[in-house]
Amino acid sequence: MLITDLHNKFLECYERSGRKFIKPVPVVANDDPDLMFIISGMVPFKKYFCGDAKAPHSRMYNAQPCIRTVDLVDVGDVKHLTYFEMLGNWSFGNVDRRGSITNAWLFLTETLRIPANRLVVTVFKGDTEKNIPPDITSIDIWRELGLRSDQIFFLGKDNFWGPAGADGPCGPCTEIHYDRLGGPLPERFPEDDTDERFMEIWNAGVFLEYHKSADGHMQSIAGPGLAAGAGLERLASVVQEVPSVYDTDEMSILLAQVRADCRLHSTGRDLSQGRKVVDHIRAISAIAAEGVKPGRDGPSHVLRRLIRRAYAVFAAHGEWDNDLSDLLHLATDQLGRRYPHLKATLYQTSITVAGEIRSFETPLRRGMDDLDELLGRQSLEVSETDLISLNGRHGLPRDIAIAVVEGRGGKVIGEDYKNVYAQHRHVSKGDQGRIK
Repeated sequence: MLITDLHNKFLECYERSGRKFIKPVPVVANDDPDLMFIISGMVPFKKYFCGDAKAPHSRMYNAQPCIRTVDLVDVGDVKHLTYFEMLGNWSFGNVDRRGSITNAWLFLTETLRIPANRLVVTVFKGDTEKNIPPDITSIDIWRELGLRSDQIFFLGKDNFWGPAGADGPCGPCTEIHYDRLGGPLPERFPEDDTDERFMEIWNAGVFLEYHKSADGHMQSIAGPGLAAGAGLERLASVVQEVPSVYDTDEMSILLAQVRADCRLHSTGRDLSQGRKVVDHIRAISAIAAEGVKPGRDGPSHVLRRLIRRAYAVFAAHGEWDNDLSDLLHLATDQLGRRYPHLKATLYQTSITVAGEIRSFETPLRRGMDDLDELLGRQSLEVSETDLISLNGRHGLPRDIAIAVVEGRGGKVIGEDYKNVYAQHRHVSKGDQGRIK
């Protein structure tokens, strides 16, 4: 099943449930002072959950493009993305746990025919300090649906969602994860999000029963609600039986183009670099389509960073003349099937990206030359301090620099990157540790 077909099947299924379809909003969160981007499908409905406005319908559904930069460091693995699409459903004034959990389970196991024995769920175990009880109701529903005890795991903060920003609605949630390996299940669920055995594919319900204030105070909401959603790309990777989101039908075409252009291998750091370019091109298309220009703050800074990181991969492999236009056209053609406005703004997006690349090429060349000089002077060894300095002076991304070092047969030595970077930010006065 192609990703667009999966997207449409979800919308058709939830239309039949009697919910009202709501159009997606722009990925730049212009109306939310706490956020730069729409980081989840719930964000456009935040005003309704907070009681700042009355929801036009009590039950709604949609497909919402999102941008999440907190995952940028993990992009390139099997499941993390900067740009992703959320398939969501929403209820206002009630918390229909049973309906939300059951609908999600049946869509996965009956509509998509995903084997039930390859799915596990997590449930909120409670928080005695905040006087929030465990979610026993969800546990009972999962058992009624036929899940074995070893398929149900209890988690703490990872199963308590929100708020989206400094304050707002929040509550316990229950999530469905796909077991990539199969076989005997562990006694404890891995709480490290870099684990590659289990992949969250559906938050079957965020039960928005509380409001958290900026000072951390938690209180019950008079009119509770429910938010639920599935990641389209992750769900597609399961349905298409491929090893990662980057191997799904659309992104695999983009990845093949990047590999051909840059002559990348299909394993190791080359694989990671290629995946990052694919991710960044999709995010660039979505952000630039809204008229955002590269700059030093907010969404403009994120766009600049994404363009530079993508272009640096090509430059590191000798493709200095590639302005990313071919990839932009390909990504826009794919995403434009679901979000037509991307096609309408492609020309302006291409001009924006090409302009940023022109301004970045000269300092990037200097950074590459300085890196080569360091490698020659220091017996193919560079330190984390060297890499941070190159980034600060020339905007050479750390991961690109490491790829160049390893490609020359060298290695990075010295202290842990996080410690060195923290020290650098402490002493820096000019750019306050901004990564260009």
